[in-house]
Amino acid sequence: MGHDEHRPAASTRRLSCQRLTIDLGICCAYVDGIEPVLDVGRVPEWTNGADCKSAGLCPSWVRIPPRPFRCSIRGIDPERMLVRYAILTRWAHFATRRPRMIVVCSLLLAVAAMAVTANRLEFHTDRSDLIDPGLNWQKRYAAYKTTFPHWDDLIVVVDASQDGAEVFADRLANRLRSDALVASVNNGFATAESPPGLLLSQPTEVIETLVADGGAGLTDAQHTEWQHLRTATGRYILLKVDGAAARTDEALLEAVRDHLTAVRSDPAIAHIEAGVTGVPAMEMDESAQSIRDSTFASVAALLLIALLAAVVYRGVTVPILAVVSLLVGVAWSFGYLTIVVGHLQLLSVVFAVILLGLGIDTAIHLIARLELIHPDHDHLGPAVEQVFRGIGPGVLTGTLTTAAAFVATGLTDFRGIAEMGLIAAGGVILCAIAVMSVFPALLQLMPHPERRLRARRGGEARPFMRGKLSILTSHARTTVIVAAIVFAGLGYAATTVRYDPDVLKLQPDGLESVVWERRLLDDDARSFWHAVVIAGNVDQARRLTGSLTALPEVDHVGGAGVLFPEEAQAKRDLLAALPAPLHLLASAPLPTPEDLPASLRDEFVATDGSLLLRAYPTQGEGSMLSPEQLDPFVKAVLDAAPQATGPAVQIYESTRIITRSYLFAAIYAAGAILILLVIDFRSAWDALTAMLPVCLGFVGTFGIMALTDTPLNFANVMVMPLILGLGVDAGVHAVHRWLMQPDDRPRGLAGGTGRAVTLTTITTAIGFACMMTAQHRGIQSLGFVMVIALVLTWCATVFVLPSVLALRPDPRNRPGRRWQVAHPPKSPELS
Repeated sequence: MGHDEHRPAASTRRLSCQRLTIDLGICCAYVDGIEPVLDVGRVPEWTNGADCKSAGLCPSWVRIPPRPFRCSIRGIDPERMLVRYAILTRWAHFATRRPRMIVVCSLLLAVAAMAVTANRLEFHTDRSDLIDPGLNWQKRYAAYKTTFPHWDDLIVVVDASQDGAEVFADRLANRLRSDALVASVNNGFATAESPPGLLLSQPTEVIETLVADGGAGLTDAQHTEWQHLRTATGRYILLKVDGAAARTDEALLEAVRDHLTAVRSDPAIAHIEAGVTGVPAMEMDESAQSIRDSTFASVAALLLIALLAAVVYRGVTVPILAVVSLLVGVAWSFGYLTIVVGHLQLLSVVFAVILLGLGIDTAIHLIARLELIHPDHDHLGPAVEQVFRGIGPGVLTGTLTTAAAFVATGLTDFRGIAEMGLIAAGGVILCAIAVMSVFPALLQLMPHPERRLRARRGGEARPFMRGKLSILTSHARTTVIVAAIVFAGLGYAATTVRYDPDVLKLQPDGLESVVWERRLLDDDARSFWHAVVIAGNVDQARRLTGSLTALPEVDHVGGAGVLFPEEAQAKRDLLAALPAPLHLLASAPLPTPEDLPASLRDEFVATDGSLLLRAYPTQGEGSMLSPEQLDPFVKAVLDAAPQATGPAVQIYESTRIITRSYLFAAIYAAGAILILLVIDFRSAWDALTAMLPVCLGFVGTFGIMALTDTPLNFANVMVMPLILGLGVDAGVHAVHRWLMQPDDRPRGLAGGTGRAVTLTTITTAIGFACMMTAQHRGIQSLGFVMVIALVLTWCATVFVLPSVLALRPDPRNRPGRRWQVAHPPKSPELS
């Protein structure tokens, strides 16, 4: 091939071979005595590889395909590569030439970030805040809470099956009323205040029993001066406590528990079982436990990661420097989330554990390559620059794809995952910047920094696991077929994974509020998972009560529904058989809202006159929250009363939006990752190959969940976008390595890449494994599922991906690939 055929057009930018060597870490390509493909400009026109080598630009670092093509690297034109490698080289140069400036500025910024966090960061406990408040069903629930403010009262539950329970409840009520933090205590009403017609609201079976015993039960009730609030079965006495306007929920809860302890000090009633529950109590207890769990998991993860690094790298200096640089990034991330979001919530509280696992990954890739390269350099600076050019593109791509996956979750209606995605995306980027800046700067400040690093023989071509996995790539087709069968089976099992909407199952067992909420639920699940309908006036309430009562999915209507009892005339006929004067109850008029005792009226009559109806579901087989029971009940209620709200409707609607949001978040994350990888690799096949391990891990995780009967829930459902965001880095680094050195053993994993991928998987898995020690079952299940996902993604990267790469055509033979970087050169100017 003639000399002129290789010369670029006159309009082509003339690039200096020496400039390419410095900024790109490559030297120009030569083909057996033919002049260089790139115009060498001012440098001598060497005509063979020997001359190039004598000038300090060894051509052994360049692989040349049999046929010359237009000059490019990975499908990217040289000018674009020049910019990328120039930025990475100058970044490394600055980090090792100005280490004190970088360390001081980074630490000052970290201190400022933590100061902002300490003063401004809040924690939101209300689960309703996790979902877009602009949704219609959210607006209805917010209107209900505004109209009926007692929805969030603390509830003291007293076990009435024990002697002295009523005395216990009365003493506690008296103590609470004397507390300035308490605005009101609703513990029942005087018997004299109860209108006679209220008896008609009792079920027919109850009235039949009263008539059968001659009204003895009614006579006993008349001699009782006080009617305590009780559950439908009468098993538990309830006290509803509303706080004063100036109080905080935490202070009120603590005060109520202090009064409980004080009442128990009387030996005569010390045996009575009682506890505090209610929505605010459970949310505060859950939040406090989540913070404790996430803090413990973060500290444990940090210590274990540091210990692992000390063992792997056979020293403590390098691991400590890596951990310090990571903590700087985490501190920046806290400042970032405080400024951008301003608060944490139940889902985002675990972000620190995620950042610890992800942030250390960058340091691991740096150390793994430095161990192989630094022996070839007399000083640390040039070695760091070569490492940045070698792994920098993979680190940057992996960081950006992970961040993009998290950002994509912000496109959903689920505010909880949107906030989590925004926080994690910024944190991942900040941690990567901190590690790539602070770690080499700290290392440079050490006396004889190059001696702090372990030297590993083999250079950048060192095989992963000493080439023992080459047996898989030598039987690549068989390996791929077996993997396809295994993951296809797991994919089939994954179709049976179910979503469990019962948030109570996620709560820790030992929390007082959770214990008593479960006891109330066991006593009468229908009273817990009811629907709420608000009627504007008495006539509308009567019509709605009749419509709801007629539904087979509705057992009965409570609240203001007691004013419109079913089968009123039949009940009157039964009461007429009672002896005098009890038979007069048969002619008692039905009560109006004004006739009710104040404690009852406040429960379901608003200040504007609207009435609260509670529709209770018909008891079927299995859990009340199973789709077979909850869905028909809520749909029937909404058909009869489109403005219905309440716990059952909230669970039904939130389950739909959470599952849909996470599904779309996973789709958006996958799309964002694929787009970035196509831009980076300039090849759809390379992008899809890089995504293969995480996709296999995604499918396999849900298959394992199905086989272990682990359902999706409110907390662990976030694994759908998390797996994609956290697991994609392994495939990205492997494919980047394969493109630079197609002859690796095994493909894509030599030169420290496989070792780094293994260590980063272990460190990230350590963070999630520490979550499994949490008392909160939601955090516990998230840790369990993510450990499975990371292990399966690693298996796919190490055992499957090299065989897939072995079956792909050699990237050096692609059109548009004139030369390929294998090992960045050691230039005299860079030394």
